Amino acid sequence: METMSEMFEHMMVFAKVVETGSITKAAEQLKITKSSVSKRLSDLESALGVKLMQRTTRRSHLTEAGELYLRKSQMILEEVESLHTGIQNLNQGVVGELRIAAPLTFGLLHLTPLLDAFSVKHPDIKLNVDLSDRQVDILDEGYDLAIRIGHLADSSLRAKALCDIHHVICSSPSYLAKHGVPSSPEALKHHRFLRYEKLPLSGIKMKDPAGQTITASIQSHMISNSGDYLKAMAVGGHGIIFSPKFIVQDALNDGNLIPLLTDYSLISMKAYALYPNTRYVPHRVRLMIDHLAEALSRLVISTEHQHG
Repeated sequence: METMSEMFEHMMVFAKVVETGSITKAAEQLKITKSSVSKRLSDLESALGVKLMQRTTRRSHLTEAGELYLRKSQMILEEVESLHTGIQNLNQGVVGELRIAAPLTFGLLHLTPLLDAFSVKHPDIKLNVDLSDRQVDILDEGYDLAIRIGHLADSSLRAKALCDIHHVICSSPSYLAKHGVPSSPEALKHHRFLRYEKLPLSGIKMKDPAGQTITASIQSHMISNSGDYLKAMAVGGHGIIFSPKFIVQDALNDGNLIPLLTDYSLISMKAYALYPNTRYVPHRVRLMIDHLAEALSRLVISTEHQHG
């Protein structure tokens, strides 16, 4: 007969395999071998006397018994984590590792001082921060929290709005002197445009002075996944960019970039905190979300697409 400890370990492994979608990813996140994961799944099914998963060479899916076992397992695991966190909070403050993913430039400019303040307040929380313009898979890669800017696609994740982000269309004085200043959104398609790769190919949405929404077509001269690179190219006179203000604000202040079409309103977006949709959110995650939301609500930042 299995001990209570073994039963709990098998339950945890099973839930992680389902969450990540594969034995390989579950093994990586649990830091054990794939053979250990497979053995624990097999031992669990043997102990229960039922098949929890139907596995083929290409994919696997839960049986009816597996669906029931997963729901009950998740409830138990969340209750155990809640219990442990509550006891830790009573005796030694909030502890544990907090894995966060955030866009590079936004993270460096705005999150770094906030994470500094958070670490001073909660020194026993270990921050593991990934600053990158890559859009991570929160569940598959085991992140507790991710910061995203832009419209959110439907997903199984929870989201909390943190602040508004605004964009600007701008270019360098040297480019404008050589190619002229676009006098209308329609004129943008005749200019060299430095396009962020996630900007829709349809162009830039904005509202005219009468409040009508229009989409300005563009012709891409350069494309990049880095807002900082595009800013440097714009300052160098290579074309026009549509950028979050938090990336180009210093160049605007210095006159190295000039805002264009200022009579038109660019549609603003928000920065969000995304986190797994579980019944129990770890206290350290909740503390970080509340900390960021409170601090960023006082910050006037700026965008309209998912620049990092």
